[in-house]
Amino acid sequence: MARLAVFHPTIMLDGGGEGVCTQALEALSSNHDITLFTTDEVDIEALNKFHGTSLNQSEINIKNPLPRLEPTIDRVSNIVGKIVPNTELGLLKHSLAQRHLDSISKDFDLLFSTWNEIFHPDRTLQYIHFPGYHPKVYRKFDPRSADWKYRSYHDLCRRIIGSSEQFGPNTHTITNSQWTADLVSEHYNTDVSVVYPPIDVSAFEPLVWDEKESGFVSIGRVHPLKRQLFMIHVFDRLIELGHDIHLHIIGGISDKEYGEKVMSAAHSREYISVEGRLPRNKLVKLVEEHRYGLHAKKFEHFGMAVAELVAGGAVPFVHNSGGQTEIVGEDPRLVYDDLDSAVQTIDNTLNNVDTYTIQSELSSKSEKFSKARFQQEIQTAVSNTLR
Repeated sequence: MARLAVFHPTIMLDGGGEGVCTQALEALSSNHDITLFTTDEVDIEALNKFHGTSLNQSEINIKNPLPRLEPTIDRVSNIVGKIVPNTELGLLKHSLAQRHLDSISKDFDLLFSTWNEIFHPDRTLQYIHFPGYHPKVYRKFDPRSADWKYRSYHDLCRRIIGSSEQFGPNTHTITNSQWTADLVSEHYNTDVSVVYPPIDVSAFEPLVWDEKESGFVSIGRVHPLKRQLFMIHVFDRLIELGHDIHLHIIGGISDKEYGEKVMSAAHSREYISVEGRLPRNKLVKLVEEHRYGLHAKKFEHFGMAVAELVAGGAVPFVHNSGGQTEIVGEDPRLVYDDLDSAVQTIDNTLNNVDTYTIQSELSSKSEKFSKARFQQEIQTAVSNTLR
């Protein structure tokens, strides 16, 4: 039984990264002595309910690496957010917490970061969702990098953790998609393995194709990066072409101003429904009942929402970028580049293609995103790193 320090600064968020951490904890807790380092106040019951796990509080030690600094960071965050929009100091909190690990790493056999890069000389395993610390990568893909104030903030965080363009000699790296792996390999000059994030494939029992509604489902927080207004414009054009379809937008509003615009646009269109943040069982049911999905985020690192659409028997259309194209097998019938391309692709596929055949092909590959497969591969990665 090895002593593992698992690092995930904000485990109580409801994102895919938190799902990776929670599922990894479940996979490892019965065979290793685990300490979770996080700045959140952890609710094990809530984690189990949201992520479908069976974590036992008695099997996991929980420590806050920033017990004194965190309240100050949170207060300053509210001020900074008004000066530099969309800056909540999460990266600063992550950087300071990571720096703290230098003082405790000797107490553990392995440091396992389930949230992106970690720069450490000792034996380390890192699961990278997106290599956001690398300056060339974030300046290319993060729109906030256009603001000099955010660039200064980002540079400060990199200095805090001692970021470099090379990982420690004892660091093993896994990523959430081949797209992310290629970025990490190119910019950090290191070997990378891909372990797809876990999807609860067994939770979905999709209706047979003929019983499904000829409508679309979109999953994701309502935010400019998720581009729900773009989806609505796509539907305006498809309706004009005569398609009898509708769209359910599922997800909580994380940008108030943008959320109001989406709500206003949906209010005047009977074919658009904004569902908000739904309980898990209702989200699953909507996916199971509909034939199609739409995902509009550019450069999605993996796209757990897209994988869930596939698991629920829906055929998703995605932007032709990032790791999400891997989920649909880079099928040209399912990817688009811009508004005109999205309308043309969806119109052509709905009119001229046997979408049931596509759905069958996608569903047959969904097991590679399963929880069981993920947990087994994480156990193997940990064992290999400990050798």
